[in-house]
Amino acid sequence: MGDLSIGEGLTGYMDEIRIWNSAPSDSIIFRDYSRFLNGDEEGLITYLRCDEIGGNSIYDLSHEGV
Repeated sequence: MGDLSIGEGLTGYMDEIRIWNSAPSDSIIFRDYSRFLNGDEEGLITYLRCDEIGGNSIYDLSHEGV
């Protein structure tokens, strides 16, 4: 993995953030990229939908509680 500097290099909006404990296969990415997850998928450690109406918080919908 490369270095990540928060706030640099992104011009646009984030719709969803999904963090997995290992890289999903290409077929899983293709299957799931345009659908909402349940939050209990194997290997999913953080799932942020970023669709809150207002405020400054987003909620982790994974069942990991991170």
